[in-house]
Amino acid sequence: MNVNCLYCNAKIVVGRADRKFCDRRCRSAYHNQQRKVNSAKELAVNKLLRKNRSILKKLSPEGRGVIRKEVLNSYDFCFTLFTNLYITQKGNVYYFSYDYGFSPIREGGVEKVLIVKWQAYMEQFSYNPWKRV
Repeated sequence: MNVNCLYCNAKIVVGRADRKFCDRRCRSAYHNQQRKVNSAKELAVNKLLRKNRSILKKLSPEGRGVIRKEVLNSYDFCFTLFTNLYITQKGNVYYFSYDYGFSPIREGGVEKVLIVKWQAYMEQFSYNPWKRV
């Protein structure tokens, strides 16, 4: 056998021919390292989603309000990330970050957002992507 450990690069001299690690500590450390790399993006996205939620909650603590889009821009709000959609019967789309959402609107040529808090009745009208298939 002429193989090196994937974690510490030591030569593996005993064991199965397809062995990848010299011992269980190296195997565990290697997989922990891989998980850490893979989950870094997930953690970054979740951090942005939590930030979006806290911005919406801060700007509309009562759970409903209208503000100018540039206010959200000043907080570095990320409009492209959301956890779920709610589409009203009239076709308006709300983009939620957990339990706070927004819907883009235009009033008198000014870009604004309507902020809402998730309500129980929304569950039955929640967006189902399989309806379009």
